[in-house]
Amino acid sequence: QEQYISDLQNETLHMDQHITSQFAKLHQFLQDREKNLIQQLKEETAGIIKKMKENLRDIKNRSNAIQKGISNMQSAMQQEDPVNFLRGLRNVNKIYMNPPKEDNLPKAVLGICYKTPDMYNDLIFHNWNEWKSNVRP
Repeated sequence: QEQYISDLQNETLHMDQHITSQFAKLHQFLQDREKNLIQQLKEETAGIIKKMKENLRDIKNRSNAIQKGISNMQSAMQQEDPVNFLRGLRNVNKIYMNPPKEDNLPKAVLGICYKTPDMYNDLIFHNWNEWKSNVRP
């Protein structure tokens, strides 16, 4: 009976150490993964902000060009006869009303906004097998 008690105590101690060790490994793995994911998030956020600032700068430049065009048209309206002015509007229409084909600002902004939820789902489920491999029962 004493031997059985001693064996049970030794086995319990061994299992206690094993459980503590496995949780320490898992904890370290999760901390490392957390740091990596936070760094990745910061880098992606910086890239998104950079792209959005570029887009904003482009919008401002286009807005300024349009404002300048409006100002030029107003000056031309006051200086030219109406027929010549209206003939000139055909060219203005082509320039200002048909933006270049590479204008993909809405796609870029929407792509950035809708990318984030998928990223968080990936954080939870993507590395489940990697997490499981760090814990051995």
